[in-house]
Amino acid sequence: YWWELRACEYYAEFEKPKIIYPNILKQPEFTLDYNHWYTNQKCFIISLDDKYLLGILNSKLDNFLFEKYLPKLRGGFYEPSYVFFKEFPIKKLDPKNKAQQSFKDEIVKLVETMLQLQQQKKQRTLPNQIVQLDQRIEHTDNAINQKVYQLYGLTNEEIKMKLYK
Repeated sequence: YWWELRACEYYAEFEKPKIIYPNILKQPEFTLDYNHWYTNQKCFIISLDDKYLLGILNSKLDNFLFEKYLPKLRGGFYEPSYVFFKEFPIKKLDPKNKAQQSFKDEIVKLVETMLQLQQQKKQRTLPNQIVQLDQRIEHTDNAINQKVYQLYGLTNEEIKMKLYK
């Protein structure tokens, strides 16, 4: 291919929906790609179309997991390479368990709302529209965080101690 600098065994993964994130970041910054973007060595991909996972990865709990599992780089940055990132305790849910599936569906719905709000924000130019969208984004982000805290069984005290120090 014209863009080839070296052989790549996972070209097909770029043509699929996937989660993309930068290889160096200060906080969780994960997004879904449905446009078949190709990334260079400055981004990593997770070859999954998984809004549930996206919600967990962008949650405040993930900030805590960054501190716990990833080495800290200069300036407070992290590099979530696979060797460290593979240890993240992502809660797996039983698809046959209706309560767990319902919980997952709630997280997915909130993530879909967040993605829509972020898309709307890109299209707005009036300051009052942006402020309103920012408020809705913050509300949705808080709702996702609350669901993730419930999912992991965190108490209010644990949340305050670990996530808001």
